[in-house]
Amino acid sequence: MTNSYANKVKILKVVTRNMRLAKWVDCNDEEMLKFLGLLIYMGLKKLPKMSDYWSNNILYKNKVVSQAMSRNRFELLLRCWHFEDSIHLTSNTDRLLKIRRFVQLLAGTFRNSKTPGEYITVDETMVAFRGRIKFMQYIPGKRHKYGIKLFKVCDDDGYTHDFIVYEGKNSREQIESPANIVMKLCHPYLGVGRSVVTDNYYTSVDLAQQLLKKKNTHLIGTLRINRKGLPKKVEQEKLSKGETIALENNDGILVLKWKDKRDVFALSTKHSIGFVTVQRRRNPNKKVMKPTLIAEYNKHKCSIDLSDQMASNANPARRNIRWFQKLAVELLLSTAVTNAYIIYKTHKQLSSKKSNFRENLCLQMLGITSNSNSAAREQSQRDHKFSKSLMADHRGRLIRRRCICYGKSD
Repeated sequence: MTNSYANKVKILKVVTRNMRLAKWVDCNDEEMLKFLGLLIYMGLKKLPKMSDYWSNNILYKNKVVSQAMSRNRFELLLRCWHFEDSIHLTSNTDRLLKIRRFVQLLAGTFRNSKTPGEYITVDETMVAFRGRIKFMQYIPGKRHKYGIKLFKVCDDDGYTHDFIVYEGKNSREQIESPANIVMKLCHPYLGVGRSVVTDNYYTSVDLAQQLLKKKNTHLIGTLRINRKGLPKKVEQEKLSKGETIALENNDGILVLKWKDKRDVFALSTKHSIGFVTVQRRRNPNKKVMKPTLIAEYNKHKCSIDLSDQMASNANPARRNIRWFQKLAVELLLSTAVTNAYIIYKTHKQLSSKKSNFRENLCLQMLGITSNSNSAAREQSQRDHKFSKSLMADHRGRLIRRRCICYGKSD
């Protein structure tokens, strides 16, 4: 699609001889792999500007980037990087037309690469973006307040099994309610006794009934007090700190209210009324009593945050006016790389660091081996030794130093 877009732009737009696009040559798989490897490298080593990676400044100079690809070629590939033939395919209803097939392919790969455990968590995350798109969201509680919203389902280890890109209201793929989001994301993993963990945006009595009756799946999550179907006695009861009230209906849905610093409402189809001793996070030596439901929720709710934290390390995303490229970089070079690292660590049973995994991945994509690394070090050592035998004249030009033997008489 990148080659198709570049060739069609050359035909449809006025391209002069001096423009880079006039010298376009179709890329291949190997070159595109190096292009993605350079993007990963730019996340590992941050520089002020993208052009600084090819700079001759002694502070920025790096032979790895210049040997892999020229700056003009890299910027031209970035200019033409596309995932769909969007010049002729136009749609007023499909807002993800430029990236939909790529998103579907990536989500399918995530689902088929790993089987989730007993607990799976559903929540939303943000891809930072401030351009003009109809489905841009503002969530003040997130680290990136403006951007593209993703609904994700993750395992306890932070692996992203599936995701949905939110397209805004009045879109073709509009999802009506939070319950539908949970059912769509968790559909491949239902019916085998798993437990779905959600926050108060998704949790409801209706969702618990759907999962329990039809799909044989439990639901654990916090509740909003204005949800339908909650017992009035639990809502209106006045509690002191540490006290709890809970009611369970005939379907096995437990609604609990616990007084901590403030009232905490929670729902579960798996737990009964009971307490457990847990350690405080800020003071491990001090132990407190919490309801089993609350302790279990706190244990598994952070898998989405763990996934986002792992993906944010060495993130190669930069400011870009093209929203689909920004989303592709986030999904392919952050989320997909994080998933690959989790699978690699699980199968190899190694405790390798995420940064080491990214470094090795970058080297393989750029076609650099350990032998070439040693050769590069030897070359740099030879250059360093050679530079010692040079000196500068009054104009700053390097000249070879005369040997002292020339000054001796016969």
